[in-house]
Amino acid sequence: MMNFDNYLENYFLRFPQSKIADAMLYAAKGGKHFRPELIFAVVKGFGIDEALAYDAALALEMVHSYSLIHDDLPCMDNDDYRRGKLTVHKAFGEDIAILTGDALLTHAFGVIADSSYSLEVKNKLVSELANLAGLNGMIYGQLLDISYDQEDHIDAATLDKIQDYKTGALFKMALYSGMYIASDLNNQAFYDALALKIGRIFQIQDDLFDIIKSQEETGKSASDVKNNKATSTTLYSIEEVEKQLASMFNDTYRLLDTASFNTEYLRLIIKRMEER
Repeated sequence: MMNFDNYLENYFLRFPQSKIADAMLYAAKGGKHFRPELIFAVVKGFGIDEALAYDAALALEMVHSYSLIHDDLPCMDNDDYRRGKLTVHKAFGEDIAILTGDALLTHAFGVIADSSYSLEVKNKLVSELANLAGLNGMIYGQLLDISYDQEDHIDAATLDKIQDYKTGALFKMALYSGMYIASDLNNQAFYDALALKIGRIFQIQDDLFDIIKSQEETGKSASDVKNNKATSTTLYSIEEVEKQLASMFNDTYRLLDTASFNTEYLRLIIKRMEER
């Protein structure tokens, strides 16, 4: 049976050969596919074959990959490495990188439109993806992120807001995708709360790892310090950040106890987050 990595690669091989098709596959391959894994964890918790969620997962991974390409550009974070290899603009050129990001975003909605989901599920996925990837979600978070630096002395509430939009929005999309595919619409508050927890944990860990881990360990450039970004480690000490994370993990496990489905697969993901 085809796994998600094969499914993703086969999708990009459908395009006529071009630098942009090559760059799309280059950008989407090699990541942890953390957001797709969240979708699979939810649907499997309902006894649904994860392959039925591959189209929703592919669309989300394409949007995430586009956001990384544009985030890495010289006009943004100016990063040289991502996912253990050269960033797309370093490997293919800045012009191809911009077009590749545009192509990934555009075709992501086509993946959902061409899927076998019901019309109702397609509509929800398209609407929610546009909302959470756009100015009501990730794009707004990125705007906030470039609007503050260390000299601005932002408070905890502002930092939380940046994390919730920039990072948490696509995690919410992952969990919502599982919710829609499993038709668990009466428990949206649970998915909202879980996305908030996971998004903050993930971003705080990234902030911390930029300080305490090497580029070889993280697979990406540590540009926050270079760009004077306001992050968790500029507002709190490393010890305080580690205590926050421990508390958030405990809260997340308690939240999973309230789920309406088998959370075995989600717990495995959270455990991997603890150990990364």
